[in-house]
Amino acid sequence: MTRPMTASDDTKEAITLAPLPLARRGQLRNALAEAGLPHADIAENGRTFFAGEFGGITVGYIGLEVHGKDALLRSLVVVEAERGRGFGSALVGKAIAAAAAEGADRVWVLTTTAAGFLQGRGFTRVAREAAPAAIRATAEFASLCPATAVCLTRTTA
Repeated sequence: MTRPMTASDDTKEAITLAPLPLARRGQLRNALAEAGLPHADIAENGRTFFAGEFGGITVGYIGLEVHGKDALLRSLVVVEAERGRGFGSALVGKAIAAAAAEGADRVWVLTTTAAGFLQGRGFTRVAREAAPAAIRATAEFASLCPATAVCLTRTTA
């Protein structure tokens, strides 16, 4: 019996990030809503969203807002049927690489549910006030995520 291929089977490099056009952001909105994550501002300018593709199917989504040397990682969601297969880790790794390619040295994130997951991927918990002004001014920081959300950061290196 052959077991299903997962991202932990040396296929993390096979996952690709494809820019998500505005016309497909409804799919992202639905995935975020199903996971109970904020999605009110995904159609606004200044946000780049990606579909994570593996084996010809969309396994998840992730977003970036780059502000100079800092980037906000946001809207990470793995499609429910694909969870537990390592795709979240692959998406985070690819998004960090994309942020570095755009000149960011540091990535920031707010989360109410994934602090442990992100800490396992090199993120460190910090006070929300430690984020630079440009990151704190994002909708994610200013209004979408509750004050109880955990702030984490890591370098892109």
